[in-house]
Amino acid sequence: MGEKLDMFKKNKQRVFQVVILLTTIWFQAQLQGNVVLADDNSYTPAESTKIKEARLRFSELTSRDVARGSYDIYSVPPVFMYPFKAGFLKQDFLSTTTEWINYYRFLLNLPPATNAAISYEQGTANNFAQLGAYLLAASNADPMKYQHNLTNATKPYYIPQSVWDNSKKYTNFAVLYFNGNSPVETSYYPIANLIADNYDYLTPNATGHRAELLSSRLSNFGIGVAYGNNGIKYEDIYFDNTTHDVSSNPSRTIVNYPAESVFPIEELVNNNSDAHPIYWSIYFSNDYLIPRTGLSVTVKDDTTGVVGNATKVQGVAPDNITGYYASAVTYLPPKNVELKVGDRYTVTLSGLDPTKYQDGQYQYSFKLFNETGGTNPSLDIGNVIDMPQESIATVRCVKGSIPVYNGYTSSHHETGEFLPNNSQWKSFGISYANNTFWFNVGNHQWIDGKYVETASQNDNSVATIDYEPGYGIRVWTSPYFNKQPVGEKYLITGTQWKVFHITTINNTNWFNVGGNQWIDGRYVKTIIK
Repeated sequence: MGEKLDMFKKNKQRVFQVVILLTTIWFQAQLQGNVVLADDNSYTPAESTKIKEARLRFSELTSRDVARGSYDIYSVPPVFMYPFKAGFLKQDFLSTTTEWINYYRFLLNLPPATNAAISYEQGTANNFAQLGAYLLAASNADPMKYQHNLTNATKPYYIPQSVWDNSKKYTNFAVLYFNGNSPVETSYYPIANLIADNYDYLTPNATGHRAELLSSRLSNFGIGVAYGNNGIKYEDIYFDNTTHDVSSNPSRTIVNYPAESVFPIEELVNNNSDAHPIYWSIYFSNDYLIPRTGLSVTVKDDTTGVVGNATKVQGVAPDNITGYYASAVTYLPPKNVELKVGDRYTVTLSGLDPTKYQDGQYQYSFKLFNETGGTNPSLDIGNVIDMPQESIATVRCVKGSIPVYNGYTSSHHETGEFLPNNSQWKSFGISYANNTFWFNVGNHQWIDGKYVETASQNDNSVATIDYEPGYGIRVWTSPYFNKQPVGEKYLITGTQWKVFHITTINNTNWFNVGGNQWIDGRYVKTIIK
């Protein structure tokens, strides 16, 4: 049984190794991609030209876009005391962030916008944006509260009241981005997240951040970043020359996301989930009379003929959409229409004024391509087997049955199939997510490991408890999901106990030490025969 325990420890270590490897492969694929024949027959010459340019820009940008933290992002560091100093960002960071914004504008067939200044002496919008980000960081502003106009921030004692009051507009006419989980990041990730715009807890379907960066009237902006002593990164993209932009003629009357012609599949599927879905949008530059309700959207895969109805279709007024747009329509694409590289899709918006739109509809088409080159990306990371290993999975749910899921991440759901208690199924491998192991029982079919037994046998060994010195581990009534503690009974580290039975549940060995008394094998160091 010592071999079984050692194997468990090796498997446990392998889980983390595989997860790290998969993460590394995914990240490298994002940065490097693979080579694809440019003369793919599914694209027209004009579409191929656009794809080549997009891939070239993406490749060049990612090749020089390094992750930065508070230690290497400033050319003039901020001072969080009296006399305060907002600081200024390095020119290469400002340039790279600007290029990422304009990369997305290129994808949506919009002209590039200009970063107002790339040196501290020039001042203007970059200094304004930096001051906005600095004040958010200085006040340790809560990212889960509305912070435009410094609404829910508290002025630090060393900031003059006049500076605080006059600088509120630098967070008001701006897109704000916060990151407290991984504040050391490249220029790409904040911009990509703001374009996807699926983490806005106030108005998740308005896509206002996207509309700002992809405005058909935007010409000028500034960039600011500051780190609070709470570890949160605050990024402020301030829109300068507001009066001129809001009154200027738009570069396009309607702007679509995804854009017509060709569009990268990665920008629709990466970081997309049921909990944080990426809304699609149609922005109208001049039409203020788009209905707020009564609209419908269909998406058709012209290649396969599959058509579906979008959900959560909503007309959004300009006071909620921003970006100098008159109106917007946001919606969730239908789940039954699979997104595939090379397929052509047609979006049809219905319910518009028939005197302005033929048959009361607006329609456009696009094809998908790989941003990094290569074949279709892994759109469903929740179906990757981390540890391929065949075994017999026995359902142990005491009574009834357990559901089968179509994947193991939080974005997946039940298939409608159920496996009865005590039934046995071939498992092809396991993966770890959401604090449990998941067992693959064929194709996109997964069951929760807390109901899965993969080994069970009588034994006659001795278990040595291996936990923190002076402490012990709980004794449980069973190894199964409905187990309960055996009173306040603990087995102290270093003590040895006779083992009568060993059961493997959820990829963890459980040892029976007499009657209805079980201990967790993760805290058993050796088994002595």
